[in-house]
Amino acid sequence: MRMKGLLTIVLMLLSLSTYGQISMRDCFLKMPTDLFPYLTENNRLDCIDFIDSRMKAEVKDAFGTKITLDTLTANYLHLTIGERVCVEMRLFPISEDSVTQLLCVSKTFGDSVQQSSLRSYDPNTWQPIAYDKYIYLPKFADGDFVAISLPKEGNEIKLTRSFLVGDDRYTYEKELMFVNFEY
Repeated sequence: MRMKGLLTIVLMLLSLSTYGQISMRDCFLKMPTDLFPYLTENNRLDCIDFIDSRMKAEVKDAFGTKITLDTLTANYLHLTIGERVCVEMRLFPISEDSVTQLLCVSKTFGDSVQQSSLRSYDPNTWQPIAYDKYIYLPKFADGDFVAISLPKEGNEIKLTRSFLVGDDRYTYEKELMFVNFEY
């Protein structure tokens, strides 16, 4: 009887330690349709089913564009949309009053010269959260193209800055650390 009570207490403590944690799979499935209106809920479900079946996770969106779910882990996702767009999503642990994770979404457009946008959300509610409290992105000159690559593991973001001088393209890469995460 004592052993059963002890086991119950241990299980309760374990469940409390993961309260509020969400997986990337759940984030992807619960993603609001206005974020990617052309990627329907059925498309997302199909991608997850294909990944679970160890098949290539490839679907066509509402416009007939090929979308491939290239990578899905517990905290990272990579989508390729057509030939020139990729989306990365990464869950980072944070320590805030009511939020225990930060979901960063990077959309990158382009081919040889790329431009990214970065947004962050509470993964449980998809409410926007200002990422500048956790990530410092340097200011770049007008006309610069900045591609943002989120890490599959670790806390380093890779920035690739491209700029044109005449007909020549120059590229500069830098990795940034997330400094305000508390584990």
